[in-house]
Amino acid sequence: YQRRVHGKPPNSKSYLLMTKGADSIMFPRLRTPKAVLDNVQTHLDKFAREGLRTLVMGQRTLDAGAFDNFLVTYENIKTSNDKLKEKRLNELFDGLERELDLVGASAIEDRLQEGVPEAIAKLMEADIRVWVLTGDKQETAIEIGKSCRLITQGMDMIVLTSRTPEDFLKKLDKECRENHVNLSEPIPRLDEITRSVINKICIVIDGPTLAFALESGDEIATQFFRLGILASSVICCRVSPKQKADVVALAKKHGPWITLAIGDGANDVSMIMEAHIGVGIHGKEGTQAARSADFALGQFRFLTRLLLIHGRWAYKRVSWFICYYFYKNIAVVFTEIYFAFFNGFSGQIFFPDWLPMLYNVFWTAFPCMFTYGIEKDVSPEMTMKYPRLYKAGQVAYYFNMKNFWKWMAFAFWHGMVCFWVPVFGLTGVNDSTGLVRGHWWISTLSFSILMHIVTVKLYIETCYWNKLNVAVGIFSIVLYYVSVFIICADPFAKLLQPQINGIIFSILGSGRAWLVLIFMPTVALAPDALYLLYQKMFEPSPADKVIRIEQKFKQMGERPPTPQYLRGKKAELRNRVQE
Repeated sequence: YQRRVHGKPPNSKSYLLMTKGADSIMFPRLRTPKAVLDNVQTHLDKFAREGLRTLVMGQRTLDAGAFDNFLVTYENIKTSNDKLKEKRLNELFDGLERELDLVGASAIEDRLQEGVPEAIAKLMEADIRVWVLTGDKQETAIEIGKSCRLITQGMDMIVLTSRTPEDFLKKLDKECRENHVNLSEPIPRLDEITRSVINKICIVIDGPTLAFALESGDEIATQFFRLGILASSVICCRVSPKQKADVVALAKKHGPWITLAIGDGANDVSMIMEAHIGVGIHGKEGTQAARSADFALGQFRFLTRLLLIHGRWAYKRVSWFICYYFYKNIAVVFTEIYFAFFNGFSGQIFFPDWLPMLYNVFWTAFPCMFTYGIEKDVSPEMTMKYPRLYKAGQVAYYFNMKNFWKWMAFAFWHGMVCFWVPVFGLTGVNDSTGLVRGHWWISTLSFSILMHIVTVKLYIETCYWNKLNVAVGIFSIVLYYVSVFIICADPFAKLLQPQINGIIFSILGSGRAWLVLIFMPTVALAPDALYLLYQKMFEPSPADKVIRIEQKFKQMGERPPTPQYLRGKKAELRNRVQE
């Protein structure tokens, strides 16, 4: 892409058009002799190999008549309702920026921000595919890729840059065959792709060649993406803002991937808007990228904390929140379903009217929100040392059918305990006044047991106990009993449901009810605790292993090691961890 500036010298009837841009775009627009352009190209290639960012500048003098005609045409297109307005404007600009005189070329050092190579290395270690979309020359992009650790020693570099579509197709077919890309099979998961790749690869492609890939039909675009997803990194150089957005759209089209685009300039806005998640960096190029993004960062290196720490925490929080919310509702619903079987589907409801209505609104909503809203398992320091913990989201570790139905199985069991134990254990028993405890007495006791179970279940599953979520859990139980006291009080019971008048006072005046309220949640939650213990001991998750390492080193009063530290730098310490 190129940028243009129009200027009019003082006391002159002519205008000066000045344009700067990439050499591949500018050279065809210059009327400078070929020998001069070849000399400039030699210097530009030399600068690019040193990692410098290059630009070519040109100018052209326009007479007043030509400029006035251009301005009239521009205004007509700009104010029209033509669907091809952007295309017509580009054609108008393209026709104007011809027969330019070479002004010169520049090469500047664009230093990387602090921590960029380390940040990219951590993202790649987390098995995140990194695609760099830049307007730099290919040589510059490769050098920057090496300095950013996108290209490392031992990595195979595949250069797809071609002059013609035929050459590109030959290279693409050859690389697809060598890397066993089969278009007839569905795209596997990222972890399966990583295991199937023997040597890490990096793909380099320039803008014109990328146009061949994106505009030659869906089959070619799919083939290019299937090869690109095998690579640890892809470097697309000399690309336009539109091509940046098209590459993001290509990734969104060919799989369930979540795409994230990060940039700091106005030319990155289209890419940021196209991605699922847009991140803008506040930089010297303005704030357009930051204002168009979902997240704004001060520096690129902060992206690692956004993804590896807060992203992983958010994934677990949302996963457990959804499972728990289904669990607590299924538990209360199945208590009603068991009663439907018990009464022969007579249509009689089990719980008093107001209890299920307030269950989700007041009594169980706050503990769930305050617990999973701040849930965290692995500390930020350990998460940054073990970036591969991020793969939990890629393999759907916390939210999958197995975990979902595990929660549902416990909900069936807890609903069974809450219904059958009070019904078989306390139905027909006389209280101290000689009256038989009836339906509403049993159902209110059953609901109270359920409240205890679902609240304690929340704290069994969470990894992060703190004063706030414990206080909210206690508050929810207290709020439940205060609410039931009010509902069952004589003035309100007569107004709301006379059958439950004084029920809660009778329940709390019964010794058997106290025993059931205290011991039945323990019996009901015993399978949950045993399953969790078995899972932690015999089928620990990667996060469980890291937590165990951190705890062991804290007990020894030492700092937890990095993954490389464990893999062989200090064998003695590694053996102590294994013990």
